[in-house]
Amino acid sequence: MLTLFLPGFSGQYNGPEMEEISRTLRQHGLEVQEFEWPHWANPDHEFKADVEAERVWEFIQKSEDQEIAIVAKSIGTYVAMLLIDKHPEFVPKRVLLLGVPKSSLPEADLAVYPKVVASLGDKVKIIQNESDPFGSAAEVNAFLESSGAEIEIIEGNDTHGYNSTKEMVADILLAA
Repeated sequence: MLTLFLPGFSGQYNGPEMEEISRTLRQHGLEVQEFEWPHWANPDHEFKADVEAERVWEFIQKSEDQEIAIVAKSIGTYVAMLLIDKHPEFVPKRVLLLGVPKSSLPEADLAVYPKVVASLGDKVKIIQNESDPFGSAAEVNAFLESSGAEIEIIEGNDTHGYNSTKEMVADILLAA
């Protein structure tokens, strides 16, 4: 199974976090493909989630892997939702959403989450820090509870960092 890692917006913070989580996944024998957003290398490049979703889709189409999992963090969760919504023929083996940015996306953009999460059923799991500044666990739970989402709350954590979940992420993927 190939795991695609779709990081958060900022390369300064999310690049090292992606590398650390990916390193742990590889230590557990998982194959990982990390995506870097173009604006990390070129700050003049405008980030467009729909364009990035298509870039990921092009990669998936060229991949020879039959089973693909997605680990997505923050804005990467939105890219994942757009990808799966636009390409319903793509059914990932597992989708892990780290730090859904409920409070930083416009309502119109958030609308895709309940639909896609519901369509994935038990293939999706959300890991949310209790007091994540971009969407607390309580906010995300209230937002997605009707979609049947399974939400793992990291109690006592008030950051948007998810390095502490690397072993949990590995265990979930290995059980898939």
